[in-house]
Formats: sequence, structure tokens, C-alpha cells
Amino acid sequence: MNIVGEKGKVFCFEPDKINFQHLKKNTASLKNIELFNNAVSDKKDVIKVYKSKLLNLDHRTYPVDDYESIEEINAVSIDELIAEQRLSKVDIIKIDIQGYELFAFKAMMNVLKTNPYLKIITEYWPHGFKKAGNLAIELHKFFTDLGFKFSISEDNKVLPLSEKYIIDNNDQPYEFFFNVFIKKI
Repeated sequence: MNIVGEKGKVFCFEPDKINFQHLKKNTASLKNIELFNNAVSDKKDVIKVYKSKLLNLDHRTYPVDDYESIEEINAVSIDELIAEQRLSKVDIIKIDIQGYELFAFKAMMNVLKTNPYLKIITEYWPHGFKKAGNLAIELHKFFTDLGFKFSISEDNKVLPLSEKYIIDNNDQPYEFFFNVFIKKI
């Protein structure tokens, strides 16, 4: 936890019970981590998770063809947790929730609007966005309307990710994904 320093805090969200136990065990010696056995969504609710047969990190919050089981889990909203004073200031967000990201971001409006130094790393996966009921361009528009810009890391350089690129690659196959960096302009 050298990145956040002694006074910084890391909030981790993991909805899967097995993964949560691994997370708990692996972070037991760290003092500045708070763990939540919840999904992050657009509101506090109970949601269904379709558990992957192949990989314990590929569960989805939308129906898929090949799943092992369905589990109901508690979801939380980041803005609600801040309002309840269960979270403090948020400066960095790392999120990868298999296409469900836009739902989670919609419940972070206070965080997104009030922290001009906020930095976000998220997965860009057009196939996953579609399966969750959104399009990649909707995620891009959501953030650009709030004054954010998208970048990618390529050949050790940070390059802008244009709206045209997003539109041109909206129909890429399942295997097409990468991380994007999002920050205020």
C-alpha cells in the first residue's frame, strides 16, 4: 500500500464469497484496507450474479449462455456509501466488472463531479457493455459530458482514445478488450 501512503485508504469491493475470502486472507496484514463483500452498482439492491464455470473471476451481472450457478448478492452505490460516511474521499478508481461499469459509474456522480483530480482505470470491453445493456459509446459520452477524456497506454506512451475509435470498434468480438485511463480535462 505504498501508493496511498500511511494516511491513504484502499476500499476493495468483491461480491463473490470465495474471492472475498481470498482477498481477506491476502490483505490481512495491511492496515489501510477496508473490504466490502458487495458488488458496486447504480443503487443499493440485491442483484443476480451468473457465476462462471471456467474462471472464478468472470462472473456477470447479466444472463450468459454458459454459467455454473446464479447467486443473489448485495450491491452498493459508491455515492450512497460516501453519504453514509462509510467511505471517505475517492481519488483513484480501478474497476473491471465485466461490462457493468456504466451502471456503477452512474451511482458515483458526486465523486465524478466533485474531485477534479480523480483518475479512473477501467476495462473497455464493447462485447461486455452490449451484454449488460449499454454501448461503449454510452460510456464514452457519459464521461465526456462530465469533462473527462479517455486515453490508452500503447508502447509505453499514453495516447488519446477518440470517439471515432470507440464508434468504429463498437462491434468487436468477445476477445477485444483493454484498459482505458479516464481523467478530467
